[in-house]
Amino acid sequence: MILLILLTAAFAATALKTIFSYATAQLFRQPYQEPYLLAALVSHFNVSDTKTNRYIGISIQYFLGLLCVIGFQALLSNGLMTLTYDSILIYGSLIGILSMIGWLFIFMQARSKPQMNVYGYYTQLFMANIVFAFAMAGCYIII
Repeated sequence: MILLILLTAAFAATALKTIFSYATAQLFRQPYQEPYLLAALVSHFNVSDTKTNRYIGISIQYFLGLLCVIGFQALLSNGLMTLTYDSILIYGSLIGILSMIGWLFIFMQARSKPQMNVYGYYTQLFMANIVFAFAMAGCYIII
């Protein structure tokens, strides 16, 4: 049963986070979509096919989502988190900050950086992780 919860929560929360990123990107006309940015990063490893880069970027996005859900489950199992509004907001903020730090390092190492409002991207990324956390918690509550 726990595997079903983990996989469902990871898929649903990552999908909603990705939709949020795409909607924000469209709204502000910026390349804020994490799968797109991950695909651009993968292209630096000389994967010649753009379509393959996109698939790898999406796969990385969903794998990271699964890791975040597994992390939440570990905290939940050890009594360090609960399914309350405050805990979910704290977890979303935590993964949001960790994501921002991760992308900061990625952008520092990248040979070519995307042309975008970086501060807007970090704000969107933080909010997308809050959306992720609440979608994940919703799956836990429903299932």
